[in-house]
Amino acid sequence: MTTIAGRTRSRDSDPMSAAPRWTLPSVLHGTDPERGFPVTWHLTAITTPGVATPAVRIDRVEGTTDNPDVWMQAHKESRVVSEAEAVAFVRAVESRPSPVR
Repeated sequence: MTTIAGRTRSRDSDPMSAAPRWTLPSVLHGTDPERGFPVTWHLTAITTPGVATPAVRIDRVEGTTDNPDVWMQAHKESRVVSEAEAVAFVRAVESRPSPVR
């Protein structure tokens, strides 16, 4: 099941702050935009001391998998993007037609 990216208040954010943090799904299933086959992505927040905004690591494997053992052994393509880029990525994946959903 795909979780839609949206804005919510983070428990870690300042309650007086007007800027809510984005929440992203940890697992995203969709379709490769160029080849049309199912793909699974894992999104992981990466925090760095002294850096105000977190980055997000996006790991991608071909196929649909929810099995942690298969995920661990699968060949992954990884990239690190900003939080805003990750939100845009999730929205783009969710807007594509997909036989997986």
